[in-house]
Amino acid sequence: MNRRALIMAAAALAATTAVKAAQSDDVLDALAKCTEVADRDARFNCYERLAPRIRAIAQKPAPEPQPIETHPPAITAYQPMGGEILPMQIGVASYTVAPSGSFTVTLDNGQVWREHDRDFDTPRFAKDRKNIVVIERGLLGGYDLHIKGTSTFFKVVRVQ
Repeated sequence: MNRRALIMAAAALAATTAVKAAQSDDVLDALAKCTEVADRDARFNCYERLAPRIRAIAQKPAPEPQPIETHPPAITAYQPMGGEILPMQIGVASYTVAPSGSFTVTLDNGQVWREHDRDFDTPRFAKDRKNIVVIERGLLGGYDLHIKGTSTFFKVVRVQ
């Protein structure tokens, strides 16, 4: 009677831990093979050989599901250098244009971005309304900035 209870407990434990880890699939396959063993003692020994693997799976906590974000979070607070959440769409607090034609923008969240290119070109900032820019990762690892509603991209680097 104790053997049967042990076998049933091992099978139930393996079934419940199967969802906890990918490694449990091979344990379940091995358990299924044990059920095909005709001799009662040999079947019990088969289950006994799997017991350490079942215990190891049972001790591992199930991985916590990670939420999937469908929209990038709104950028309203200052983010440390290198911690940018991109792409971001945000208002321009101020901008300056150097004599060379390069520009620097200060965003509503306090970040400062400067044009990073040799052929400086100045975007056409609107003077009669709030400028909204989009900053995203560039194709080869840099950052691209464009004013919302335009298609011209400018290579930029974050300076603050």
